[in-house]
Amino acid sequence: MSIFIAEIAGKDSIASVRKFMKENRGATIIPTIVYTGTEYGDRKSYYNSIEFLKSFAEEDGVDFADTIEISDGPLWNLICAKYQYLINKKYGFYTPCIGCHMFTHLVRVPVFKSHNADGIITGERFSHQGKLKANQHPSTIRCFLDMFNEKGINLVQPLVDIRDTDLVNEYIGNDEIIRHANDVKCVLSGNMHGFKLEEHVKDLEHYLDGFIKPVGTFCLECLTGGVSVSIEELDEEIKEILK
Repeated sequence: MSIFIAEIAGKDSIASVRKFMKENRGATIIPTIVYTGTEYGDRKSYYNSIEFLKSFAEEDGVDFADTIEISDGPLWNLICAKYQYLINKKYGFYTPCIGCHMFTHLVRVPVFKSHNADGIITGERFSHQGKLKANQHPSTIRCFLDMFNEKGINLVQPLVDIRDTDLVNEYIGNDEIIRHANDVKCVLSGNMHGFKLEEHVKDLEHYLDGFIKPVGTFCLECLTGGVSVSIEELDEEIKEILK
């Protein structure tokens, strides 16, 4: 029996799980919801999306386990908020979205390990109708894949090469779910307004190599070893990185 941890977040994650279900009969899916503390909106939409996915379980030949909610405010703060001034100073730009995206993958690792899972299903896409996002830029996604693969954690990305949002919607095929899957929003949305990512790819890659990868690797060393991330030790690690 194969077990997969499912990211339940916005529309792309729902479409991703739906596509995965169609292609993986016999799998058991564990839905997971990660809270960062920056969201607002109706969180029931997450559970409505899960019930929608479950309605196809018998047809697709998959099983669903109970939903797991996850949060870790101190770790999110350390990766995404505390050192934003120093990160901006060193790398020439700052957005919390890249660290936050990594955080949502990291905090699912204990669930992955405890269930001896085969992968984590995520909703990343290289391109959204031609638009590139910093937290899903090809360089960012490759950075995540490298880190997690090195630790034997398979990030399953059914939509990664799909740029056409209409095709993503087709995998869901339900107007109500499509309309409400993104009802939970982030207070930091739009934080890169006016920043032209395409002109700063080298800065992005410098940040990924210099900050995201060592921070993520430190956390993965802890989590795959069966221990919690030490906030104090990670704090010292980050201070060294940002000297």
